[in-house]
Amino acid sequence: MTEEKLKPEGTQLEVGGAEPFAVCTICNAEFDTGQGQCPHCNVALSVVRRCPGCDRLVSAKHTKCLYCSQPFIRSGEEKQERASAESVRPASSYSDRRSKQYRAMLVSVFTFCVVFGLGLATMRYIERRDAITVPVIATTYALHAIDIKRSASPASSTAGNIGAGSVVSITGFEAADTTHRWLKLHWKGAPGYVDADSMAPPKAAVAESGFEALKFYLLGLAQPDLIGDAVEAVDYYGKAFPGNPHVHELRWIVAERGRYLAQRGKLSKDWLRKTREQYEQVAASDNAFAEKARAALTVPITAIADTEEPRSRPSKPQRAGLQILDSRSTGQSNSSPAHEIVIVNRGEVFVQTPASARLDTGSVLQGRVARPVWANGVLAIPSGTRCDLKVVSGSAAEANAVLQLTAIEVGGRKYPVNSSPIELRKTNRTALTRALVFQLDAPLAIVR
Repeated sequence: MTEEKLKPEGTQLEVGGAEPFAVCTICNAEFDTGQGQCPHCNVALSVVRRCPGCDRLVSAKHTKCLYCSQPFIRSGEEKQERASAESVRPASSYSDRRSKQYRAMLVSVFTFCVVFGLGLATMRYIERRDAITVPVIATTYALHAIDIKRSASPASSTAGNIGAGSVVSITGFEAADTTHRWLKLHWKGAPGYVDADSMAPPKAAVAESGFEALKFYLLGLAQPDLIGDAVEAVDYYGKAFPGNPHVHELRWIVAERGRYLAQRGKLSKDWLRKTREQYEQVAASDNAFAEKARAALTVPITAIADTEEPRSRPSKPQRAGLQILDSRSTGQSNSSPAHEIVIVNRGEVFVQTPASARLDTGSVLQGRVARPVWANGVLAIPSGTRCDLKVVSGSAAEANAVLQLTAIEVGGRKYPVNSSPIELRKTNRTALTRALVFQLDAPLAIVR
């Protein structure tokens, strides 16, 4: 193949530095275009051009570079001076393009940094604005480790969790149904909800809304060991807002809840004394509840503090969820000892599991009830009660494990339990340090 054959038709000249030449694809040796075979490798030579712009090899059949579009030929009518200038222009053109690309890259990086900075500043502004605009009405702390829900529902997804003793700010409260009460808080720029029974009595930060939050909590108080904390919360309200008449109503509620708990479960003598003091403080002042408190003081506050079981309870349930049967209702003779059957309808049981437990299919874990279970004011399952958890599925190779509450031991007697299984991520070992919530699928009858 000759150089004349490679030139396009017409009077065209090659750009300086783009002349065709032969090259061996084996040893990369370069030869004149007139030679057709490599004398070293005995293979046919390829005729190529070297682009003066990017210095890459392309076939001699092309009239411009495939990589940088540098032309290899020019018209014969152009003057030699221009041809001479064109021969050196590609390098500067390539340099200009690289310079433009570099500037474009700098502009893109700068634009990204500006947009990212503005977005971050906007997010921080929104967080600060929300923190300022969301009023805090009270503060409280967690009685144990607890999950923060995204909405006021046990089935809601978890937004985070807090450990025992963690202090949180309350922004509201909500009773989703007859069994669940929620305290609303501001958590990482979004509303969160925690179970009110898992928190200590709140201390008001403002007079009106704080009063409503504390009243909401006290009306559902069902744990005798929190009577002292409730009294402290009311005393704090009286000191924070002296002369506010709401304090008498709060004391009245604490006293009434103390009487209610004393008649339906254990209440120490110290809590009995605190309950009576609340009645006395309300009765000693001029307020709307004074007359009621004086009347209540004429009725002794009874409690079962020295025996394991109450000495007397009503023979009929006061509301759904509790049935108490004596010997006659069970068909026993009068000479047989009386028994009471506490029916715990479908509800939640909080269980604490050992953190080092092996989650293998078929294994049984020993746990303890983390929170007492009450039925119509009667303590059905005390806190700390032993229980059995069965690993329905799980192995060392599986990422998740499924647990099910199968039995609860009360009073030395083990009761089978029918509960919904829950799924636990084995990689999240912190989940075992928090109480697991099991939903009872069938009523549980406990003989007392």
